[in-house]
Amino acid sequence: MKNLVNFLFVALMSAFFISTSVAAADGLPVPWPFPWAKDCPVEWQSMAGRYLLSDTKDLQYIDLKITVISKEGFKLVRIARYNQNADLLFEGFTLVSGNQRTLRLTLMPTDRTLPSIWAVIKLHYQSDEIGCAADHLVPILTLEPNDPKNHQITRYKLVRVSK
Repeated sequence: MKNLVNFLFVALMSAFFISTSVAAADGLPVPWPFPWAKDCPVEWQSMAGRYLLSDTKDLQYIDLKITVISKEGFKLVRIARYNQNADLLFEGFTLVSGNQRTLRLTLMPTDRTLPSIWAVIKLHYQSDEIGCAADHLVPILTLEPNDPKNHQITRYKLVRVSK
């Protein structure tokens, strides 16, 4: 009986990971970076720059522009998503505080026939060492359309290409 329960558990987990991998046709499989990720503190000023979205069908970039707007440490963040021809696809703005670990905002499309996109950027720790050393952190961008008919979540590792 115990072997049967173990077999069913493994079969269900395999089916889950296969289905989520298939559902994320672009980007990383949906459960990624679970279970290897850990939320880490973020030095937002050092995050400014241009990033390549890894694991995409088409070459796309994310620009993060960070502007300090007050002495209290709040920063205005602009995120813009471009295709390989440098055409602006989406952009959005949000405020971030010094101790905030996650960036959340809505990206508005330049093509008004498309839905807006809910975007989340987190820095994840993905090694077996304890702590959040900067060389072990990986920024992950999670996108989900603000469309009640489409709940497809995609995740991308962001690879810095310039500051």
